[in-house]
Amino acid sequence: MSLFKYKFFSLSGTSLLLANAAIMGPMIILPLLFIKIYHMNMIQASLALIPQGIGMLVTRPLIGKLIDSKGAEIVSFVSILISIMSTIPFIFITDHTSLWWLYLMLFARGCSVGGIMLGFTSSAYIGLADKDLPPAGVAINMIENLGSSFGTALIATITAYFMTSNMPSTAQELSGYQGGFALSAILLIILLLPSLKLKRRA
Repeated sequence: MSLFKYKFFSLSGTSLLLANAAIMGPMIILPLLFIKIYHMNMIQASLALIPQGIGMLVTRPLIGKLIDSKGAEIVSFVSILISIMSTIPFIFITDHTSLWWLYLMLFARGCSVGGIMLGFTSSAYIGLADKDLPPAGVAINMIENLGSSFGTALIATITAYFMTSNMPSTAQELSGYQGGFALSAILLIILLLPSLKLKRRA
């Protein structure tokens, strides 16, 4: 816990907790959305998540260079904005929403992941003593896992809350998914503030 006396570790650790909750949390309801609303089977629903993975793959090699040249603050802020803009359409999703539109939004969400995570992670080590670097790495990993678990549980609970009936209608089911993505968007909006407090050069 002594690591939290360092300003940037405390800021980045808290932000990574929220970021993982916002980004990884919806992963539990996305396959259910494709299965329940778009009537896909499990394999098709799994394949429907590929655009997000491609987005992560495409941008990941570029993020480190961008952080070095532009700074963690700018990269994280822009990445969060992209993630917010690509999450909002899921709040207004209907059973008539084009799948290709959703795939595009998933690709955009994937593109934003690296910038958010690496931006905060690179700033977490600023000002740490050499002896604190190994435990800091372990702590960051624990924080990310806690955020993912917390976000998954919270978003699943909110989604289930809206599905109050034993045999919910399509509208009720959609409201559950919309509520889950709304929480994700709110967490991302909150992240904008700490992203502005990161150093431009990490």
